[in-house]
Amino acid sequence: MKKWPKNSYGEFFAGDSYIVLKVTMGKDKDGSPKLHRDIHFWLGKSTSIDEQGTAAIKTVELDDFFDGEPIQHREVMNHESKQFLSYWGHPPVFMEGGVESGFRHVTPTEFRCRLLRVHGKKKKVKATEVPLTAASLNDGDTFILDNGLTLFQWQGTNAGIWEKQQARDVAISIDDSRAGRAKVKVLDQDGHADIDDGKFWKLIGGKKPIKEARDEEALNINTPTVLWRLSDATGHLETVEVARDMGEHGGACHKGLLKSDDVFFLWSPKEETFFAWVGSKASDTERRNALFLAEKVLRKHGLHQATPVQRVREGYEPPSFWNAL
Repeated sequence: MKKWPKNSYGEFFAGDSYIVLKVTMGKDKDGSPKLHRDIHFWLGKSTSIDEQGTAAIKTVELDDFFDGEPIQHREVMNHESKQFLSYWGHPPVFMEGGVESGFRHVTPTEFRCRLLRVHGKKKKVKATEVPLTAASLNDGDTFILDNGLTLFQWQGTNAGIWEKQQARDVAISIDDSRAGRAKVKVLDQDGHADIDDGKFWKLIGGKKPIKEARDEEALNINTPTVLWRLSDATGHLETVEVARDMGEHGGACHKGLLKSDDVFFLWSPKEETFFAWVGSKASDTERRNALFLAEKVLRKHGLHQATPVQRVREGYEPPSFWNAL
């Protein structure tokens, strides 16, 4: 592991894995001040198996260092939790390649040209690098063409106000990382601009018809809230379904079903999160392997492998867990 520079917080390479520790001041059960910690390990779409495994192992080690109290999160590129996306003060930026490319060591006037797509719903907006061509543009998103000391913000006709503002925040963040030397220029699909757009189109290979935006596929569509218990009654570990909310108002899954000496798994479409709940009397082995076991449950029950996963301990549950039941 190598420490990531603070001025690059919120920037991630698709070819790497990252561990993020978030510490906030909260209150203990008796109302006294207490630090709460969240540990996220983020997996780029093209990170290696070795990097993924190391990120998971180091996350467990960090969790052990804090006596197992932190909430652990597994984040997969382009399917991050709302909590993870909220940390950076601007949409996170996902770039192609990895740190080995040497991209981070060049001077401001030598940055490689890249195109970022700023997309997503409110509170789940991100900036993802896309191929440097006009064919990557669509009418529903905002794009940033990063040419080093000039940043072009191109806005589709149907891009929302929120996406435009978030794109502006990304541009400001990039500018800040270059000591305020970059200039931001805005270009709308309908022709309104504060620039001569000739250079913009030249950088992305010339004008092409702008395609319509397509809604991103949601994960686990129409999958109800389900609660499973981890059991070794048959001599080996397996998951047993405890409850499933099928009705409009739910209610079958509730906190009264949780037992302190067991591990439970909860899929919540409301929170868009898969929870691994570890009872206070569960074994250390179960606690340490809860995230690994959660991934097996995802596969077994047909849930998308990119689903955000949280491991929470009894007595340290976040509000989102109780909101899911």
